[in-house]
Amino acid sequence: MLMILTLLLIFPVRGGNTVCIKLAQKGRVSTIPQSIAYITIYTVLQAILLWATPPYTIVPPDLKFLIFPTGYATFYFIGHILLLKSLQIGPAAITNTIGQFHCLVPVMFSMFYWGEKPTVFQIIGLVLFIVGLVIYNGSSVYVGDKKQKISIKFLTYSVLSMLTIGCAVIFTKLGMATYPGYGKQYMLYYGLSASVIGIVITLFSGRREVKPLICDKKFMIFTFIAALAINITNTIFVTYINNFPAAVFLPSVSILSMLGILVLSRIILKEKISKSALISSIICIIAILCLNIK
Repeated sequence: MLMILTLLLIFPVRGGNTVCIKLAQKGRVSTIPQSIAYITIYTVLQAILLWATPPYTIVPPDLKFLIFPTGYATFYFIGHILLLKSLQIGPAAITNTIGQFHCLVPVMFSMFYWGEKPTVFQIIGLVLFIVGLVIYNGSSVYVGDKKQKISIKFLTYSVLSMLTIGCAVIFTKLGMATYPGYGKQYMLYYGLSASVIGIVITLFSGRREVKPLICDKKFMIFTFIAALAINITNTIFVTYINNFPAAVFLPSVSILSMLGILVLSRIILKEKISKSALISSIICIIAILCLNIK
């Protein structure tokens, strides 16, 4: 029962995160400097919320531990700049459906680093993902009454974002394998590292963009909700990943995230995807299931 209730919470929280990111950037973020400023504000809010939440077990086990959250934060920051670019030119539902395939990257890494052999299901999942991308190309989505084609440029940004965030997940996988039981500290230092990285980059290329965004009340509300939602999602993940069967928990989190984003994007953002895009989304859900079967 606890696992069911936990998983059900993923549905609105993950969907709410994506919708709020889209609403925050809409009409406000279009350039790289603006994207850098946005992601910096977003990560600083995440860090503040994380460090303000007990338990306050903030002491890292050793200095080497910091390599992993810092590595995650670096790729996370780059991945979210690419994510913003894809959200600017395409639908949130499809952007984040593709984003859920970041699990492909650690799977491929495990094959080379640990010598793990891909299962038949994982190969099927990879093939289905490629099929899904092919069907997505040329599909369309309606935002209100406006028809919007899904372009190669949009798919390129979405896939690059997915691959970059997948590289970030490798650091989590390595960090949790090396330091099991330090999930809370990992999240605290990832938030701190991402904030420091963002602030440094912003000082060089986006400081003029910060003030207009901070002074925009709607932007700050949407960004705060998005930061809170992703913190809740990450806390659920690191807390329960070892408490529930991985074969059930991991694919359930991915699929509920995808469904939450599809549903809330339809209700709040008024995104209505075409039949071909819907078929592709269903193929991608099946692919996620296959990728998580050992």
